[in-house]
Parts: sequence; structure tokens; C-alpha cells
Amino acid sequence: MAHTISERRARERLKELDPKAWREQQQRPRKERMHARRIVDLWNKRAQAGRQVSFFPTIATAITAKDSNLGPAD
Repeated sequence: MAHTISERRARERLKELDPKAWREQQQRPRKERMHARRIVDLWNKRAQAGRQVSFFPTIATAITAKDSNLGPAD
């Protein structure tokens, strides 16, 4: 959401001049959220299975994934 008129105009201008870039810009947050969700799910599955995890998701990844539950479910 644009906070100022100039930001809104810049968005509209990008949409007119480069629709492909505008579409990618609109889809980026969704793709990032889906990727973060896959990372958190992978980590949780390994932890639940009792296997050693080779990485730890960052807090930012958990927030992006909209999942505050990192760790095995009891």
C-alpha cells in the first residue's frame, strides 16, 4: 500500500510501463512466504522424527512463514 501520492503514482507508472516487473513485485511477498513455510515445515518434520537437524530457521523465517511453532509437537 502506498503511503504517499508519489509512491502511488510510481506504482501506477511501473504497472503501465513494465507490467511483468509489476506482477513480479506483487507476487514476491507470496513466494517468500511460501518458501519460508517450506523451510519451517521441513525443520519441524525432521525435529518431530527425532532426526538431527542440519540447520535452524531464523526468527525472520518463522515470522515470514506466519508460524510461531518451531520444534517438535508433543
